Amino acid sequence: MRFGFGFFDARGDKQLSTCLKALRDLEEKGHFVLPPAATAKSRKLTPRRLAEAVPAAESVKEIYVYPLEPSFRTLMGVPPDDSRRALAFDDDIEANSWAASEFGGALLGDTRLSRRLVDSAATAATQPGRAFCGIAKGDWPAVKDYDRLIDAPDESAVTMENILLPLRERTVRRMKSYETVLCVQDGTDLNFSGLAPCEGLGTIGTNQTGASSRGLHLHSTLAITTEGIPLGVLRAQCAAPEPKSKEDHRSSTAIPIGEKYAR
Repeated sequence: MRFGFGFFDARGDKQLSTCLKALRDLEEKGHFVLPPAATAKSRKLTPRRLAEAVPAAESVKEIYVYPLEPSFRTLMGVPPDDSRRALAFDDDIEANSWAASEFGGALLGDTRLSRRLVDSAATAATQPGRAFCGIAKGDWPAVKDYDRLIDAPDESAVTMENILLPLRERTVRRMKSYETVLCVQDGTDLNFSGLAPCEGLGTIGTNQTGASSRGLHLHSTLAITTEGIPLGVLRAQCAAPEPKSKEDHRSSTAIPIGEKYAR
């Protein structure tokens, strides 16, 4: 916003001046003394290309919004939200759609990665325990998509937590259909000793010759009914155990779990 001050010259004609100009004119007439004008220091800006991507902020704020009127959907004529309704254990488990129902909501930073996850899960489930390239039966585009998915950079959104998040949400919805649900947890070791170039593995044990076995420790929590019907995975966490020092003579059962799988 600009403020105008009215002045009249010797002939009586009105002269308009901006606020700063008017103050300087009054200063020249001796009415007051203004501080010296600040001069901005100019610096030369040289554009440069970053050597690497700028890391994302470490802290992310979570914002929760609660409705002031519980029946706002009815008042506004909006259909009810079924995203939190209880599910039966056999809802959406058809062979051609279960993977999309369980993993379709995974936020992996790219819709193509989300589609690859759904397609890869559907393919892998046809023969669990077999290598993906053997299941694909010569479908090399599918194998290439699978390799791109599992070879995503560590700093990407392709993480175990993001992959399992939609599965966990649907597991919780299935749990709502039962009065009593058992949450069973257990651990297992994944042996990758045959993958010599693989990085980030821990020591999961030794064989008869004393050679170390390399791999990961997987700790999972499963939700099941009292009749033994599996409802889904609530949590899964991988750790790379570090070998016990030679000075530590404790048995494996005497070492706390948090210390075993600190990594």
